[in-house]
Amino acid sequence: MERVLRELSIDARMVRQPEHAELILALKARAGDPRVRRVLERSGTPLQVVKGNSGAEIKRVLKAVFLVAPGVEEDALRAAVQDAERAIQRALTERVTVPLEPQPAVLRKVQHQLVTRFRLDSTSAGSEPGRHLIVFPPDAPSEQLDS
Repeated sequence: MERVLRELSIDARMVRQPEHAELILALKARAGDPRVRRVLERSGTPLQVVKGNSGAEIKRVLKAVFLVAPGVEEDALRAAVQDAERAIQRALTERVTVPLEPQPAVLRKVQHQLVTRFRLDSTSAGSEPGRHLIVFPPDAPSEQLDS
């Protein structure tokens, strides 16, 4: 775990006491364990389930949780995340479909991950270099999602 955190340059650390954690990672096989459930209920800490104990699987989960985009400058990542956050807010509050600015594939992937956290749907549209994300409001008609 510590090696993966270093590799991804994530500003996070492991703690011994689960009640001091801001995020708990658990193997899929242990996620339903009553002791894990009690800690989650007492602390309100979010749980991320890891399918396996491999470095690659842990890296996959941490990249999604921490919105890591390898090879992308921090300013570009921040701008793409802010664009997605604004679109998510509009989709939720105004219940409208919101197109985002064109982004490279690696940043669109981060935006898709962020949209998914809010239980909204999104799709990529257009051709490179103008390919961009479209965020749909909750309960968007399925024909709108397929377009």
